[in-house]
Amino acid sequence: MQMPMHDHTKPQENAPNSTAKVREHELSSLIGYVLRYGVLISATLILIGYVLLVQTGLPTRHFEHFTGVATPGAYGLLDVFMRVRNRHSPDDIITLGLIALILTPVVRVGMSWVIFLYERDRLYAWLTATVFAILVFSLMGGSL
Repeated sequence: MQMPMHDHTKPQENAPNSTAKVREHELSSLIGYVLRYGVLISATLILIGYVLLVQTGLPTRHFEHFTGVATPGAYGLLDVFMRVRNRHSPDDIITLGLIALILTPVVRVGMSWVIFLYERDRLYAWLTATVFAILVFSLMGGSL
């Protein structure tokens, strides 16, 4: 006697595909959250720094003529971050907000790299790792 085939076998064949689509949507949402909150944190820090700058009554800067000031040892993002950490002026809080804004897309590339590794997509993992390495190298001042 032959067992009748039930119609429930068809959805099971589609289940892995739909699960992959759900996972892809979740990962895309996670990347979207990182970008959204990175910009929000950056804007908040810049705003706090600006409010503190106005409250302290520090002199207004005029940017008609740029006069660069050499900062010894501040060649990369890490050096700038360390300077901001040691001083707590409104300028430094604004700088920290700008650092957060710069790092937001770098974190997105790093997350994409992890996602491609998780999905075992070797080509995109290598390409993303290369882009991530170039970004990190350039943000560190271009020196090892």
